[in-house]
Amino acid sequence: MSSTEASPEVIDTRWLEPGKSRKATIITSVAVYGALLFAMLQPDAMEHTRKMFSVTNGPFGTPFWLTVAFAVTAVLLPMPLAFFHLFQIMFRGASEGRRISGFGVVHSVFTVPSRYPDLRHSRLIVLLILGCYIFAMFTYAFLADEAALGRP
Repeated sequence: MSSTEASPEVIDTRWLEPGKSRKATIITSVAVYGALLFAMLQPDAMEHTRKMFSVTNGPFGTPFWLTVAFAVTAVLLPMPLAFFHLFQIMFRGASEGRRISGFGVVHSVFTVPSRYPDLRHSRLIVLLILGCYIFAMFTYAFLADEAALGRP
C-alpha cells in the first residue's frame, strides 16, 4: 500500500451516508438525460437527428420530438442503475481517501471492489452496462458506415 493511499481502517464516514448514492444517481441521471435530449432537439442538430431516426414524424402521427424523447428514454433506461452502483464504489473509495476524478473513477471500479466483497456485484453491473453501451455504439457506427457505403 502506498503512502498516499489511506488504510482501510481509516474511513471518512461522511462519504458513506445513507442516501448519498441515491441523490447523486438522480442528479446525474437527470443531467445526462436532459443534456442529451436538449442536444438532439436543438435546431442546428435537428437535421442529423432526423437522419438518425430516418423519419419526419413518429409512429401513429406523434410529433417527432416526442419520438426522440421516447427513444432517448428507452436507450438511457439502464443508466441510473449503472450510476447508482458506480457511486457506491466511488464513495467507498472516497471514504478511504481516494480522489474522485477521471482516472480515480476507473481506478476505483477495478480496485475498491477487490477489498469489499459487497461491491463486487456493483462492479459487475457497472462493467456490464458500460460494455453493452460500448458494443451498441460500435455496432451503430458500423451499420451507419455500411449504409453510407451502400448509397449512391
